[in-house]
Amino acid sequence: MRGAQPGCPQRDFAHLGHRSAAGGLIVKPERRRLVGVVKASAITGILCYLVGCFQVVMTIPAHACPDLLELRPTVHLVRYDSGLLPPQATCHWDNGTQKDFVSGWIVPLALTCATVLTAAVVAALVLAYGRHRNHLVAQSAEPPTQEPSVPE
Repeated sequence: MRGAQPGCPQRDFAHLGHRSAAGGLIVKPERRRLVGVVKASAITGILCYLVGCFQVVMTIPAHACPDLLELRPTVHLVRYDSGLLPPQATCHWDNGTQKDFVSGWIVPLALTCATVLTAAVVAALVLAYGRHRNHLVAQSAEPPTQEPSVPE
């Protein structure tokens, strides 16, 4: 162990899960994995949602949904639906044709990331509760220390 001083026993603090002798936080593997899952799903979900919002904002109905005058009979735009939750931009024409301008993978991927994020946060809370509960059980198992009473 680097930095060990002569005459001092080397200690393994990994079982504590709190702080090492050098003062650094020891992160257990399951917590490290959960933190990675939370970060990855949050970043992926946010980026995916932002791409969908960008596609909604960049869709200009006058250019993206023109009346189809070259067809016989002429096809006219009936309505344009747009929204940011979930991201959608859809043109509907009077012949029943519709066109969606938000990629088909945006909403499913964003919902999958939200589900994974929720599950990881719940798992982290369960681990934190278990750690807190084990700490309380360990404290209650220790005999209480009482000061000896002094007769007067």
